[in-house]
Amino acid sequence: MHTSCLVHFLLLSLATALPYGDGDDDGSCNATPSTAYRLEVRRDSHNHHHELSHELWGKKIEASAQGLYIGLNGPSTYCPSPPVPIDQCPAGKETVFAGLVSMDVEVPGGQMVYVDPAGVVGFTQAHSAFMPVGSTTGGFAYCSKSRTLVFKGMGFLACPDVPSFVVGATHRVYAKAMGKQGCVDLGGLKVKPWTDGFGAWQYT
Repeated sequence: MHTSCLVHFLLLSLATALPYGDGDDDGSCNATPSTAYRLEVRRDSHNHHHELSHELWGKKIEASAQGLYIGLNGPSTYCPSPPVPIDQCPAGKETVFAGLVSMDVEVPGGQMVYVDPAGVVGFTQAHSAFMPVGSTTGGFAYCSKSRTLVFKGMGFLACPDVPSFVVGATHRVYAKAMGKQGCVDLGGLKVKPWTDGFGAWQYT
């Protein structure tokens, strides 16, 4: 075997063997991102053996229909204009988060991020604190070494059960800790800093 081939083989073997998603909790996962941020699938996702994992690398996490999805061209947003002057509405072209459990929105009262009992990662509707019974906003953590977001020390899943009304999405985001089956293991989601004002007036 040529040296270059041997090195390539060893790297792939190590990548597959490492407990990458679950191992994201490297001791640094006790922080909160210092700025607002976007989320995307990390390009070095540990699940190399899954044929879809490479196709998802670098894909943005987008907000729509009170859930988080992969494959959309952008988020679903709304700005009430009037009364808000149109030139004062945030662009609403990116899905942006703040802290650990909030959408980065301007709407009074904000919008919270939660995980429901089935593992679905969702967010509350504007002007409402309603979440499905049994949902939690606890468990999210930022790992400063890998710059990733995890939930209960584990990563997230990309699952193909996308509602028909979320047109264009290929996968819905679930928290791995809740045990959903038949999905692609994404590991922790990459945190990408955002400093360009509110992500949206509100996400819908």
